[in-house]
Amino acid sequence: MPFNAGGLNAPDIFNYNRSLKAGWIKRYFDKKDNKGVWKTMFKNKLQNVGDTLILESNINEFDMH
Repeated sequence: MPFNAGGLNAPDIFNYNRSLKAGWIKRYFDKKDNKGVWKTMFKNKLQNVGDTLILESNINEFDMH
């Protein structure tokens, strides 16, 4: 809640966390020729749990904005 309503004027941590996760996924699927170390490590981890299929689970359009 805002200060004038007695709150701490803090962001909604749950939505902030979801937006950060969506941003990582967006950058992972970016079609540019990005071969950063983080992307290679993430790809190797995904291969152990079903590759990119696991990313198609519960992210909706709201999370991508």
